[in-house]
Amino acid sequence: MAGTGRAAGRPPDMTSISPGVGGQAVDISAADHTPTKPSKALWVGGSGNVKVTLADGSVITFTGVQTGTLLPVQATLVWKVGTTATSMVLLW
Repeated sequence: MAGTGRAAGRPPDMTSISPGVGGQAVDISAADHTPTKPSKALWVGGSGNVKVTLADGSVITFTGVQTGTLLPVQATLVWKVGTTATSMVLLW
């Protein structure tokens, strides 16, 4: 990506906007993924749909999410059924 200082398909460096950033790979190969705490964002490495439960309890499906998208969501659950995106990482 021209002018961004990062390679295409790589998540942006969030350390400059949020201290103590951490991450957790999302594995929904066998079951839903429940993170250890609500996320600040979800990075999508492979395009597809992403179904999540948000911190307020609402359930939403993002359709047609493109590779390299950073979704600014407070996810408390990433659903196996309804999610077709791959290589996702929850960020704090």
